[in-house]
Amino acid sequence: MIDMTTRLLAAAAAATLSALLAPSAAHAAYPSTGTTYKDVVDQGDGDRYEAHIKIKIGSDKKKIAKIVVTATCEDKGSARVVWKNVKIYPGGTFSAQKSKKGKMTYSIQGTFTSAQGASGGVNHYTCYPFGFPFYAEK
Repeated sequence: MIDMTTRLLAAAAAATLSALLAPSAAHAAYPSTGTTYKDVVDQGDGDRYEAHIKIKIGSDKKKIAKIVVTATCEDKGSARVVWKNVKIYPGGTFSAQKSKKGKMTYSIQGTFTSAQGASGGVNHYTCYPFGFPFYAEK
């Protein structure tokens, strides 16, 4: 079992890494309208963990119609987080947060690297404080 300090440090490192790996604005693009981008992240390091990310673009390419992150932990259940009408800024970047009981519990940030995909990072507290990078594709 990993102690809480190690998990917090891992979450901070993952969030920093995903920010550093995010492409520069010169490579960013707006997404295609009417498109859904998906990724599945599997962390099998003793604490069985899986996350599904779905980013849906409606008729406005400057707004994400819906982002759904479903995180599942083998020993602690699962959580589904939904964000709607998330603005896409110039350069293709986006970010959103959710709070529970006054504490930020979920956040996502990313950049559309092309019309084909988006990369970024998700932080959540479903199992324990954890962050992971993602690359969602059509």
